[in-house]
Amino acid sequence: MKFKSTIICLFVIQFVLAGDSGIPGAFTDVGYSVKSISMGSVQSTLNQDAMGVMLNPASLTNQEANHSLYFNSFNHMGLFNYMVFAYSTSAYKDIPLGIMAITSGDNAWSENQIAFSAGYKGLIDGLSLGMTLKMLLTSFGNNKDGSLIINGEEQQVSGSGIGFGLNGGAQYQFTKNQQVALVFKNLINSVGYDSKGGGGYAEGSYSEAIPAQYILGYKISNESSTIFLDIVDALSGSNPAEIRLGSEWKVDWFNINKEIIRLRFGYRSELMTGDNAIYSIGTGFNYDQNLTGEGFLFLLHLDRIGLNLGYLFRPELDNMSELRFEIKFELN
Repeated sequence: MKFKSTIICLFVIQFVLAGDSGIPGAFTDVGYSVKSISMGSVQSTLNQDAMGVMLNPASLTNQEANHSLYFNSFNHMGLFNYMVFAYSTSAYKDIPLGIMAITSGDNAWSENQIAFSAGYKGLIDGLSLGMTLKMLLTSFGNNKDGSLIINGEEQQVSGSGIGFGLNGGAQYQFTKNQQVALVFKNLINSVGYDSKGGGGYAEGSYSEAIPAQYILGYKISNESSTIFLDIVDALSGSNPAEIRLGSEWKVDWFNINKEIIRLRFGYRSELMTGDNAIYSIGTGFNYDQNLTGEGFLFLLHLDRIGLNLGYLFRPELDNMSELRFEIKFELN
């Protein structure tokens, strides 16, 4: 608990002192898709239906089912609990729509995001475009056990914030099995805060800009496997450039249908130094009644139900491995 409180205090102090510095203290992308984190957190060319709201809104145009729902819950690095819900629909074929809700934290520190996405396909053959508008909400210092009174003044910093962010993305399928992509995260954004406490030093209003992030991606696939590559902030950005590699393999052992089980592997690190390396593995299971005849899913009016599992480990940090899972539903 002391470690968690220390981390929260550092975040709050950073906000008070940073102003418009662009230091990423809140709403950092910790990886909301289990499928993505199990493949090195690749995002730009990953097609995952409703999760595309945060990964790359252009990927919504590749959704085959009329309706897609995803849910996952996880604890990030032993600090904060996250819950993620995403829904998308391709009922409007030319303009698929999506929504995602993300909540995390507790009374000491909480963050909430609500995102709305739209995609478009048809401007040029093979080109998909998308945009995501996010509402950002946060509160901090509302835990009673953090109160500290000195000389009649509250030392605990508390407050709240509200803001917005805009993401954009594009995917271009230039051959049958190859694709390139570009994603902009927080291209336009602003978060305004109101705080009090800190012995009077934290009183007032201030703003914080979330650093923009740029992702260039490439994907190549064949009948049994897909390889993903993302380069993050290689040309510019506030954070060190990253390389992210992922692969997905269809399992056809013992004549199992290739659509049922997938194996996934991933790696990410700083591009120039290899520091902060993260390795990941994962798997995906799908039950599709269209593959097996009339299955039990018709009772729920579902066409497919799936489960994604992901495990990531950080060799440079002790006790910071994470096991995550997510479930998905597809309806027509």
